[in-house]
Amino acid sequence: MEAFITPHGWQMVRFKGSKKHIQYHIFTSFNDSVYWSKRVNIETDISKIADDFIWTGDFNLPVKLEKLREGNIRNLQKISLEHDIAKYRQQWCQVDKVKMADVIADT
Repeated sequence: MEAFITPHGWQMVRFKGSKKHIQYHIFTSFNDSVYWSKRVNIETDISKIADDFIWTGDFNLPVKLEKLREGNIRNLQKISLEHDIAKYRQQWCQVDKVKMADVIADT
């Protein structure tokens, strides 16, 4: 059995820049105390297993992104997420919360 890190909640955000440049970041939360985001390469770092997603990258263990936990960011972390997104909106032409299944289907 393979071991995974499973966040309590996560949200994918798409950043669109000028000249059609696109980046994706995943914001994750663990309990009420740990909140972080990381840029992700959809084509190489994400794989779909059943209804969930496995995020591999420069981690010791892969991260299992459960479909049912998508968008499940608790209140305090939601404030941090919205604050971060507001800062990103100053730097990017367009910033959107997106569903992982929609992004994977488009690639």
